[in-house]
Amino acid sequence: MAERKVIKAFRDRTSDGQRFHVGELYEGDQERLDELSALGFLETVEEKPDSDDDKQQDKESEKVPEVIVEAPPEQAPEEEKPKAKRGRQKKDGDDA
Repeated sequence: MAERKVIKAFRDRTSDGQRFHVGELYEGDQERLDELSALGFLETVEEKPDSDDDKQQDKESEKVPEVIVEAPPEQAPEEEKPKAKRGRQKKDGDDA
C-alpha cells in the first residue's frame, strides 16, 4: 500500500466515513490514491523515469550562476505631514 499527503479535508467513503484532515497521510491502494488525487484531496505525485538525460539536467541545475545584486537606491525620507487632531474640530464662535 502507498500513502500520500492530504491537501483538502474529506470523509472517505471506503473506510466507513473516516475523516482525513489536511497534512495527514492517507494510505490506500494506488487506484484509490489516483482517484482522490484527481479529485483534489491528495497531493499529486509526478512520476519521472530516471534516465541519463535527467541526471545530466540535475547536475546542470545544481550549478549556481554568478549573480550581481545591486543595492537599491537610497530613498530620501518623505516630508513629515502634520498629524490630524483627534476629536471635534472647533468652529468659529464655538467656545465649548
